[in-house]
Amino acid sequence: MARGDTSTEDLLPRLCWGKLLRSKVVEMQRQLKDIRKRAINLFMRLPKCQIMHEIGLTVPSSKFRRNMEAVTRSKAALLSQLRMGHVLLAKHLHKIGKVASPVCLAC
Repeated sequence: MARGDTSTEDLLPRLCWGKLLRSKVVEMQRQLKDIRKRAINLFMRLPKCQIMHEIGLTVPSSKFRRNMEAVTRSKAALLSQLRMGHVLLAKHLHKIGKVASPVCLAC
């Protein structure tokens, strides 16, 4: 336990009154773990989650995020949209009734 000058309890959040049961690092790790778990739960409720699972069960993975760090935001968004099948390609536009043919005009 650290010794020295301390703040009076009324200046600290109620959670910090008395003895702390965990170190600051352990508490930060626990909070990060909780945040990751909540993020995964939110992702699982997204409509596109099933499409992403067809790509791979580890999506969104840390490897995918690391790979996307080297790419500009607009290119990362385009790659994600391509992988989910949700971009303005001729096939998609035909599927939703916006163009007459699923064939790319440039091909």
